[in-house]
Amino acid sequence: ADECLQKSAERSARVRKKLACGIDVPYGDTPGQMLDIFPAARKGAPVHVFIHGGYWRALDKGIYSHLAGPMVAAGASVAGLITSNGLSCDKATHSPLIYA
Repeated sequence: ADECLQKSAERSARVRKKLACGIDVPYGDTPGQMLDIFPAARKGAPVHVFIHGGYWRALDKGIYSHLAGPMVAAGASVAGLITSNGLSCDKATHSPLIYA
């Protein structure tokens, strides 16, 4: 598992260097409420939202930035890779999870 996560982190770092992106863009008031935005080349493109799972307690959105590569190449924006600690299930009600 550690080797797989390391490879994912390395691919993600390459994608963040290659693509235009906004990293750690705040969407709320707490330090954990940050997202990464990988815009498409054209306005009005579809938006893919990736929500990091794992009960929002482990790892980080940055490990999954590599998922933006094929989406942006296909013409979509990746609007948010939501952080692991911003929407902790023990802190959130259903409405922030639904509307995030």
